[in-house]
Amino acid sequence: MQLVGSCINRKIKRYMNNNCNIKIFLQIANEYASMKQVKVRSQSLPWTTNDIRRKRNRRFKLYNEAVNMNDNEKRREYKFLRNKITAAARRAKADFFRSKVNEVKAANAYWRLVKDTTNLSKSHKPIGPRKREDGSLAVCDVKKANMIKTV
Repeated sequence: MQLVGSCINRKIKRYMNNNCNIKIFLQIANEYASMKQVKVRSQSLPWTTNDIRRKRNRRFKLYNEAVNMNDNEKRREYKFLRNKITAAARRAKADFFRSKVNEVKAANAYWRLVKDTTNLSKSHKPIGPRKREDGSLAVCDVKKANMIKTV
């Protein structure tokens, strides 16, 4: 079986080595092979399943058909599917976070989970030193908090 595959691969390589053949192949491919645009996400949400993704694609197609054809039946199908997807996504998200919380056994792991899920590390910026009335700087977090609280 491997010999047949390698023999075919050699013949294809020999055929494609000729620049003229490559140009002809690309012309034929561009003319007869349909192009398809796909959205590539760098990172999908962790609770988004393939089933939800397929349903979203179907919903998008139904929406386009409903708008382009002004078809009320397609619009009803779109709305029905939209509501099912919303419910499925909410359920999947709740299940995901429920399983994450159930995995936590210690307080530090809980706070790590809170930090990771709320993106606290990305949005949280520490407060810099505060200047007191006498001109000195408050560097300690507790002292800075007390200064802010009294203002």
